[in-house]
Amino acid sequence: MSKLVPVLAFSIDPSVFWPYAAGAAILVIGLPVVMMGAARRARGLDKLSAFGPLLFGIAMAVFGADHFVTARFVASIIPSWIPWRLFLAYFVGVALIAGALSLATTIQWRLAAASFALMFLIFELTMHIPNLIAVPHSKARLILLLRDIPFLAAGLAFAASQWRGTATPSAPSGTEAAMPAGLSGALARKRLITVACLLMAIPIGAFGIDHFLNPNFAPGIPQENPGRTIPMPSWLPAHALWIYLTGSIFVLSAIALITVRYARAAAILIGATVLLMIALVYIPVTIARAADVNNGLNYLCIHFALAGASLMLASALPSHSPTLVGVPEIEPQAVDQAVTSS
Repeated sequence: MSKLVPVLAFSIDPSVFWPYAAGAAILVIGLPVVMMGAARRARGLDKLSAFGPLLFGIAMAVFGADHFVTARFVASIIPSWIPWRLFLAYFVGVALIAGALSLATTIQWRLAAASFALMFLIFELTMHIPNLIAVPHSKARLILLLRDIPFLAAGLAFAASQWRGTATPSAPSGTEAAMPAGLSGALARKRLITVACLLMAIPIGAFGIDHFLNPNFAPGIPQENPGRTIPMPSWLPAHALWIYLTGSIFVLSAIALITVRYARAAAILIGATVLLMIALVYIPVTIARAADVNNGLNYLCIHFALAGASLMLASALPSHSPTLVGVPEIEPQAVDQAVTSS
């Protein structure tokens, strides 16, 4: 049996084998770390949030493998004015897999989260925004632009939640930098995480509205290519109900994210909703299209990434269980007073 496994592996098309292998490797590495670490210490819904980095990491590893097996295609979509496009395709693939390993093992995962936020910001500024400006009425380009914003927000919030600010002794009295280190760091974290909540709200609200405008496709992230539709499973009853319910949850959660006060509950709700859709729709689709990575596994992983991003945002927000990501509880009154005084 041990000899049969390598034979079967090498008989599979590499463009199919390596994305699955990369995602499975991160799952095998990261699941014990989560189960014995954050999930074990957390209580209630915090246990669900503990899986956010792992879900996000699995998706990033799959996409990283995609960069290697389809490197020339990836290079072709990089703007022509950027040099060394093939090198960059491989480089981003390495970065995605390295970041996924970091999130799975918790080694330097703050740095990995910040790097992911920077990477997706670069994608937005160099590709998605210029592409949409060039063809402003393209729904596909709009969806691609919106799709990466939650990943940017999650990286920003997760990195900020573990950042410790330091005071600047030479700063004038009464300024932010002259605060005690703990309070200054808490204030900076609060502001960055608030920005992340607002960023997350934009695409989630837009995706929710799209469920009502286009109720014929599977719920979740809208499919940017009308020729590659993900249908609802035939065995699942009341298709319209699932789609409209998901759209309603997304819209209401977007509103809650904007209020910030209910952002944590909203982020957990988004993550749980997407995970339910993964179980009901995207895992069956992936099994049915096992050899078609573009129309199967990649759709599964983009929803893994969305669920993980939402749960990473939730874990960055204040909770009654401060054991999730090593973030101490912040004195809300002290932070609010500091914001007012500054």
